[in-house]
Amino acid sequence: MLFWICKTPAKLTAGGAQNVVTFNDFIMDTNSTAYTCWDGRRAWIHPGLPSRCTYRRGIDPSKSPHHSQKRHPSTKILPNILYKIGDSPLVQVNKIGKSFDLQCEFCIGLALTAAVKGYGCIIVMSDRNSMEKVNTLKALGAEVVRTQANVSFDSPESIIRVAYRLHRQIPNSHIMDQGFSPDQVDMIVCGAGTGGTITGLSRKIIEKCPGCKVIGVIPYGSILAEPEETNESGIDYFEMEGLGYDFIPTVFDQQLITKWYKSTDKDSFQMARRLIREEGLLCGGSSGAAMDIAIKAAREYGMKKGQKVVVVMPDSIRDYMTKFISDEWMEAKGFIDLDNKDSEELLWWAKRKTRDLNMKELITFHQNVTIEDALNIMNNNGFDQVPVVDESGNLLGMVTVDHIMSEFTKGRVKVTEPVSNILFKHFQQATMDTRLGFLSRLLDVDNYVAIVHDHKQYKADGRELTKTMIINIVTRIDLVNFILRIKPEKK
Repeated sequence: MLFWICKTPAKLTAGGAQNVVTFNDFIMDTNSTAYTCWDGRRAWIHPGLPSRCTYRRGIDPSKSPHHSQKRHPSTKILPNILYKIGDSPLVQVNKIGKSFDLQCEFCIGLALTAAVKGYGCIIVMSDRNSMEKVNTLKALGAEVVRTQANVSFDSPESIIRVAYRLHRQIPNSHIMDQGFSPDQVDMIVCGAGTGGTITGLSRKIIEKCPGCKVIGVIPYGSILAEPEETNESGIDYFEMEGLGYDFIPTVFDQQLITKWYKSTDKDSFQMARRLIREEGLLCGGSSGAAMDIAIKAAREYGMKKGQKVVVVMPDSIRDYMTKFISDEWMEAKGFIDLDNKDSEELLWWAKRKTRDLNMKELITFHQNVTIEDALNIMNNNGFDQVPVVDESGNLLGMVTVDHIMSEFTKGRVKVTEPVSNILFKHFQQATMDTRLGFLSRLLDVDNYVAIVHDHKQYKADGRELTKTMIINIVTRIDLVNFILRIKPEKK
């Protein structure tokens, strides 16, 4: 692949030809085989350009752009784990399908890959990914670079842009933009992230089983589905890892998908927990999403006894031990309701409300306050986190000492920039009427909880807006001080 690294838009041409067009507000050189883009600061390879892949259904294998090789015969002892690629097992799901009164056969495809070639590997992932995933990759010898989860794909600090920046800096490096042999498959259900897995599976499965339905799974908040209007959900954040994007990756062939289904975090994580408990499959959250949607799709399409539904499970439990596997994490995120009545009866303070706490006086930062000024104020007042608001007092996010330190030491921000450039937008929230018993479990998951109040505002044109106002911040020490200082009422 040819990468054009230029300093000015005028140089974004090949062979002197002025063949520069715009794509989604970016300048693009269509003569370049890499489709170089210019955003006003640096050249980079746009990850959502139209595909140049020459693959077509029914193409002569000798003319196919895809590499293929004969499968290795299965043996008891494999030379290395790479020999298992192309021979992923199918495992029958026995209990969950029956619990929904479905007679069709559900099979799980368990995918496994490993780095045994000895290549140097740098993994760029967002800070939404679990520490278990980070530590596992490090144990495999990979270097991990974290990016912000709440930025768009074309932001200089997004996963895509950081990966390409590293690619330019590292000689002889490559970016990985990211089958199974069926007898008869009537439906295949697969999640989509970059779209590489579902594209490759769909091409082969439709070739072998022309009548097979291909079901795509993405979370609400992703825009990979078609038709485009199905992506309008009003959701801009999801806890699910590995599924969905806010752009259409070049590698992704949307034309192969029979129908798209949107998954929710709650249903996905609850189904993943059922797969672990009832089927003994130590899977991850995106596997739960695929299985949950498989049940819904099988019902909608009326899958009958004798028909086979294959569900692709791409992840394992190892990366989520402190996330959806944890009852406390699930409750804090609102995905399950734990029965804590008995334990709360033993704690005199558990039924008291957040409003009973003696909280510190609230300070907030306007979005234009510099990071340097924010650090000085936080240091002088003894705060580790402070809410950031706009002119109307609407809560925009949080700025924390830990997040500033992380971004500053990596060279991603300068102290002269406004705090709006370093906002942390996803944190636990509660109200003044939240029980302290539940608040304590939120604080088991996070270091602080934002106490907020939502109110409706009506515009002159009749529009109704919901605004979130910050009331205060509660930390673990606030709860501990309350318990120690306030004596329980005698019965």
